[in-house]
Amino acid sequence: MVQVGKVTSCPGTATYVGTIYTRDCNGLTSIPTDIPAGATEIIIKSQSLQELAAGAFGGLTAVETIQITNNYELQTIHPGAFPSTLSTLQYLHVKHNIVGSLGPGILDHLINLRELHAEFNRIKHIPSGIFSNLTKLTYLDLRQNQMETSDSGAFTGLNSINRISLRGNSISVIHPGTFQELVTIQNLVMSYGYLTTLGPGIYNELTDLRRLELANHRIATLEAGVFSNLRNLTHLYLPFNQLTTLSPGTFENLTSLMVLNLGGNQIAHLEPEMFIGLGLNELTHLELYNNPFSVIEPNTFTGLSKLTHLTLNSGGLEEIKPLGLSGLPKLQDIKLDESKIDTLPFSIFNPLDYPDGHPPWIGIGMRLITMDCNIALCWMNIGQNERWFYFSHYAFSCTSGVTWDTYRAASCPDGKHP
Repeated sequence: MVQVGKVTSCPGTATYVGTIYTRDCNGLTSIPTDIPAGATEIIIKSQSLQELAAGAFGGLTAVETIQITNNYELQTIHPGAFPSTLSTLQYLHVKHNIVGSLGPGILDHLINLRELHAEFNRIKHIPSGIFSNLTKLTYLDLRQNQMETSDSGAFTGLNSINRISLRGNSISVIHPGTFQELVTIQNLVMSYGYLTTLGPGIYNELTDLRRLELANHRIATLEAGVFSNLRNLTHLYLPFNQLTTLSPGTFENLTSLMVLNLGGNQIAHLEPEMFIGLGLNELTHLELYNNPFSVIEPNTFTGLSKLTHLTLNSGGLEEIKPLGLSGLPKLQDIKLDESKIDTLPFSIFNPLDYPDGHPPWIGIGMRLITMDCNIALCWMNIGQNERWFYFSHYAFSCTSGVTWDTYRAASCPDGKHP
């Protein structure tokens, strides 16, 4: 270990352990000049830096990682701050500062960069071409900035990108061409913002996308076909928006989709057979919690032949009509917590969905439910069929006040179905 001498502008010390150079103290106002030429990692945090000047890291030819973090006066990164000598750099962290922009040319020389972390700054805009030389970048993190929009072609050049996070910005519109050429991206996180709609074509070139997160916006409509090119998408998250209806064709061609989260919207009605013909042949999890629909109509979920988990938690849900859960031969778990349902007749299922006429083991979550313990519930718990159904650990109560076991013993003919 080599101890680097104290710098008068900073009350702390610099350390050089192995090839890692660290400055962690208060008061440093510029990048120090005592960084050893052989340093492979530079960590400078919690300083009084206001800018990264041109040539700040000049002469360093072995650096693979730079961390300039938690400098709450750092506003500006000048062109030339990361010169051509930093062509070895693979990981750049400029997070938890107050940087207001990434200007043209700032990143041009970082041709081997793999990860760029610029989250928790005040970046308002991404100009076109800013990443054009970062052809090896796999992860771009721009969370918790102040971006409202970005230029068409803002992400051009990211030929190896796997993941982009734009979570927690103020994005209100996505222009056509914003995501052009991102043919390798698999994860796009855009939750928490001000989007009101998603226009057609904005995701057309993301043909390898696997996960798309759009939670907590103000999206009220989804154009038909907006996701139609995303044939490799497996996870789509749209909770806590303002969707009121689901237009025909919205989820068409999502042939690899496994998880669809539409919870916390304003969907007041689910059309019967709304999922037929959409190609959702791999969907296993459907989340519809906290929507205001009150009734599940017959055959609502027909077409989802591989669905195993269905979440309908809603204080407004009053009834599942006969055949309301028809077409779900693989169903393993249904959550009805806090609904107003007071009876679950066997007729909500379709016996034709099952080889022996009865569903396999299904978990029924019914937290805070008071049931009308009538004869229609016997099918869940008696005789050989006890293995097919169970309730969550939040036991429901009977409106009559007796326990379920007492009611079942007195009222359900052993081994019989209603």
